Amino acid sequence: GAPTRLQTSTHEELATARSYLPPPQWVPDEISRTVGNALATATRPEPHGNHPALQVAGGGYEFAMFFLMGPWDIAAPALIVEEAGGRFSDFSGRVSIRSGSAVFSNGVLHDDVLALVRQVRTSA
Repeated sequence: GAPTRLQTSTHEELATARSYLPPPQWVPDEISRTVGNALATATRPEPHGNHPALQVAGGGYEFAMFFLMGPWDIAAPALIVEEAGGRFSDFSGRVSIRSGSAVFSNGVLHDDVLALVRQVRTSA
């Protein structure tokens, strides 16, 4: 078939955003569990399908979050998500493939996700 350009969603509401949050075995500590639970409550978690970052790039999720990732897990998906109109950063908002954390988003909700992460981590 003909190539199709990936495009992130333009969804703007965090409360109805489709999200990917990792399963318990990929959540390393209590603070991460608290962050994951807060995001699960604030959004609409979806079942895991294809690579979650690629689901963001194709408009299937508004954001995907990872607590344990190596640079080899992040580098290619970060480029793909950004080329599809989205954003990538670590939990601090830095564009870093070495921090071990990752947020892939449609771009529209990126700052909202990071603000919630910051709020939960600060109060934990």
